[in-house]
Amino acid sequence: MFFGIFVRNLKAMFGRRTPLTDSIVTSPGQIILSACIFLAVTVATGVFWYWPIGGVNTWGVVSFLASSFVTFAGIAVAAVLTGQSARLPIFLFGLPICLTFGLIAMQFYWYASMDVPQSWTKWVVGVAIMFGITAISALKVFAENGLKRALLSVPLLAILFGLEIGRGMLLPQAPLFETASAEVDNAAPEYFPVDIEALYYAQPDLMAQQIDGLRPETSGQIDLFAVTLGGTAYQNVFLREVDAVSTMFETKYDASARVIRLANSTKEPTKYPLANKRNLDASLQAIASKMDPAEDIAFLFLTSHGGEDVFSLSFYEAGTESLSARELAAMLDGSGLQNIVMVLSACYSGSFIDDLEGPGRMIITASAEDRTSFGCADKNEWTWWGEAYFSEALTETPDFRKAFPAAKSLVSSWEQEMGFETSDPQISIGEDIDRVLDSYFAQRMVQG
Repeated sequence: MFFGIFVRNLKAMFGRRTPLTDSIVTSPGQIILSACIFLAVTVATGVFWYWPIGGVNTWGVVSFLASSFVTFAGIAVAAVLTGQSARLPIFLFGLPICLTFGLIAMQFYWYASMDVPQSWTKWVVGVAIMFGITAISALKVFAENGLKRALLSVPLLAILFGLEIGRGMLLPQAPLFETASAEVDNAAPEYFPVDIEALYYAQPDLMAQQIDGLRPETSGQIDLFAVTLGGTAYQNVFLREVDAVSTMFETKYDASARVIRLANSTKEPTKYPLANKRNLDASLQAIASKMDPAEDIAFLFLTSHGGEDVFSLSFYEAGTESLSARELAAMLDGSGLQNIVMVLSACYSGSFIDDLEGPGRMIITASAEDRTSFGCADKNEWTWWGEAYFSEALTETPDFRKAFPAAKSLVSSWEQEMGFETSDPQISIGEDIDRVLDSYFAQRMVQG
């Protein structure tokens, strides 16, 4: 009987045009059931996407509950302020149902955007559109006689919109589920208090130590200069990679006194200058001043977390801000550097390629624009891409280009073994840098 009333309510929402206040039974039990169905669908879709390599994000639970409370409270406030409090039970019943259909539509959209066979794509997108239309029709819950009156309820919609914007800005936002992704070991890193005033007073001296000792280029030969950067202060794997890659450049590529190191670290905050935008820009300018831009090569290695067109420079206490793809492109353009090899090791780092690529640039990314990379647990010596490319592939061949397919194959085998979705590393090689690299490695063979 109870579920029979619920089914009748759904038919009234989507199939009839009689006033909803007359046709829907909105008892507390019905409202609770609709909310439980939305919660169940949310959990089920999370499990579908992330099981067995992910889990519940505890911060996401807090975010979900807080956001839900504010949303439902906002409906109540908006209904009272617009004189539609009589419809409040219908709003509270209908919103979870509308969200449920929207969530299902979203899952189909995500599935359609993945690497499904082409013959399936149109069908999947069509189903997503069908569910989207169904979700939109659920907006009838905001009016007694269809969608038109709902759209005319401008005061109600304006209040709800404002509350939702405020919710997104003021409340903590975190996904309910997360992949094991780059962490693998999700143990929280040890916390180290940081004297921020001392940290910033130290920056001029730290930058001087990195820049003043730079060895100038050797006329008549191609020299390698490098900037290595670890962006996230709370996981020491990035600092370790900065050290290891810098040492490799100095010993294997004759770049001694030609490497600038930048790193954010709560454990060793003044070991190197901060990995912030100002120091990165100054570092690029510094190596450009010591190079012959038309002859020598600048190698940039950036390792951290990332998002679409965003590279994390996370050091909350120091107030650092993330680096966008456009900002990095502007720095490179303004530096005067002409021959650039860059390795970006971060989730979604493939999204940087379209902003950075050019004839004189070789760009390698640890992942595709829509994929995560792995291995950034605090205790690790390397991220997975760092280990596959620098520690393994470049040990077999010194050529930055030839090492890429070997590293990609290796990291893919690790991902398959763990049951992870492949990170799909990317590479872009411009014609000019390709010729410069040919000359550089030919020179190294002659030099022995």
